[in-house]
Amino acid sequence: MKKILFSAFCVFALVSCEKEEDKKNIDQSSRLLNASSSLRVYYDNGGNDYGCKGSGGNCLPDVIVTAPKSYYFAPLFESGSNTVELFTKNAEVYKSVIDPKYVDGVIKGSLFVEAKQNDATGTSYLSFSDRDKNSHAVYSLILK
Repeated sequence: MKKILFSAFCVFALVSCEKEEDKKNIDQSSRLLNASSSLRVYYDNGGNDYGCKGSGGNCLPDVIVTAPKSYYFAPLFESGSNTVELFTKNAEVYKSVIDPKYVDGVIKGSLFVEAKQNDATGTSYLSFSDRDKNSHAVYSLILK
């Protein structure tokens, strides 16, 4: 009985720590977006010439996404993927990395997301914009 209680406590503690870390990452992203002078500018010159550089933009610092979460992100970068369907199906996982307002915006249709993977740099980008093509945020992801 003690082993069962101890095991349950360990699982609870592990899940609680992971959720706290996810919340800290999201809070940090929100603070960074509000202080845009510290963010890089997203550029796209066509082909494989895109990424984030400089300062004063809305491209967040690189986020390393490890397994098993990275497995949920990988389909976003496949040709012909249905991003709304993937965001709906994987909302909780995405919200652990991306600010929930962007995930909800894609699901509700008020925001659009463009997913691009740069094989040359190993970095993947999720660019969130509204119907008027105003860019809101760019997440720079390294999937491991």
